[in-house]
Amino acid sequence: MALETILRNAKIAAMGILSSLTFACSSCDKEPLGPVQCSPDWPEICNDGKDSDCTGGPDNGCDEDNDSYCNNNLQIIYQAGVPPSVCARTFDNCIPEQDCSPDLFKYDCDDLDNNINPGALELCNLYDDNCNSIINESFPEQGQKCGHGLGENLELDGLGRCSAGAYSCINGNLACLNYVGPAERELCNGIPDTCGLEPETVQTEARPCYKTRQMDQYGNVITIELPLNHPTIGRGPCITGIELCIDGVIPEPEIPDCKDNDCDGETDEGLHNNRKLQYAVAVDTSGSMSWILDSIKTWFSSVRIQDCFSDENIRVSTIRLGDDMAAIYEPVLKRSRATVREFRTNFNADIPGLVGPHQEPSANTIAYTACAVIEQRINYEQSQQQQTDPLPDICASLLQMNSLRETHPRNPLQQPVYDPDAEKALIVITDERYQWVRGQMQITPLVNQQEAARLISLAGIKIIIFTNLYYNDHITSSTEQGYGYFDDEANGYVLDLTTINPAEYLEDLIQNDYWRP
Repeated sequence: MALETILRNAKIAAMGILSSLTFACSSCDKEPLGPVQCSPDWPEICNDGKDSDCTGGPDNGCDEDNDSYCNNNLQIIYQAGVPPSVCARTFDNCIPEQDCSPDLFKYDCDDLDNNINPGALELCNLYDDNCNSIINESFPEQGQKCGHGLGENLELDGLGRCSAGAYSCINGNLACLNYVGPAERELCNGIPDTCGLEPETVQTEARPCYKTRQMDQYGNVITIELPLNHPTIGRGPCITGIELCIDGVIPEPEIPDCKDNDCDGETDEGLHNNRKLQYAVAVDTSGSMSWILDSIKTWFSSVRIQDCFSDENIRVSTIRLGDDMAAIYEPVLKRSRATVREFRTNFNADIPGLVGPHQEPSANTIAYTACAVIEQRINYEQSQQQQTDPLPDICASLLQMNSLRETHPRNPLQQPVYDPDAEKALIVITDERYQWVRGQMQITPLVNQQEAARLISLAGIKIIIFTNLYYNDHITSSTEQGYGYFDDEANGYVLDLTTINPAEYLEDLIQNDYWRP
């Protein structure tokens, strides 16, 4: 018999013997082994009573906040006829003893907060408290207009001070925020404080008064308040009155602000005068001014005065310190006694750019202006047959060269810098020393700075010099002098051109002069 045949027969016989035997699988302690119950890789199945993920207990993690609703991120089963082992409220829609579809389950949308679940009351906040995927559905008013005291239909919204707010959720409650309701009473301020519920009447904040009109020392008619026990009260037509609320203003003492503060129909009465106020602005246009001349032109082209100021009484002249293009090496009057509007409108034409001579006649300008004013005053007083003082010798020596005299042949306008009866101020703008020029040559000043300061004072001119403060010295004996005496012996100031805007200074000067008693 072949070996292959013998082996095949032996295999068949062995399989027959094995098939007749019974085997049992036991553990090492001879306990029977059952099927595998859990695995860390398995998800926890809620309501099966088992520890599917081997974490040490059945249904763990299914209801973290213990509100009887299962987490909607876990697998949940329902066993008909078997009481739930967890999350009993999740199955509220299920019928006992019958299968229940997961579509009927009630899931917890925030299993870390037991105040949020399908059975919770929806609050006015930023959360979906009842897990229906809608926030604050119980508060449809949120975001809508509201306002206590604005009327049933908010009809006062937008009237006067009244403004509606909006409903918002605050600490779980609906609240109306950011609304403004009517005031308790109307005030005299030009604003409907009660939003039309109460008129702003003449009686609002009124008080008794007794006033009369008088003429002040300048010829202005002004209103004077008298005491309420004044002896004229009750005589003839004289009676006390009640202050009125006019355009939302209770009458108050008049102040200089271009307003009728005391509600008598007059503005700033008694606080300004009818004097003529005239100013002259003299500008150095030589090459050394290249660093600031464009700014000066911009500033003076924008000069403004209060609307209530009188153009008739406020005038400005423009002086250029020479004109190299026209071979003029002395001060030139470019505009005489213009209104402020005319002055600013024409300033760029009068001061077109760096057209001045190399040697700036700043000293000539100051002395010529003072002497022209003194001569003009003497002529005016003589025309009025008044006693006059003689023209100072210094001014007499300058008559033939003083280009700022009204009748001088090199005065292109043949007009004066100022009117004789005006209050006068001279603003000089230069970044050079006090220099005297004859022709194209700078020479020792024929009038030194101390003498010029005395002439300015004698002429009654207020002088303001904008320059480099390094030149604010008292040198009187050299070709180039400073300006210190204009601070000391004249009615004037020497100011820093690098830090102070001369145009703004002119605006303030006009305002202070206008309101000066």
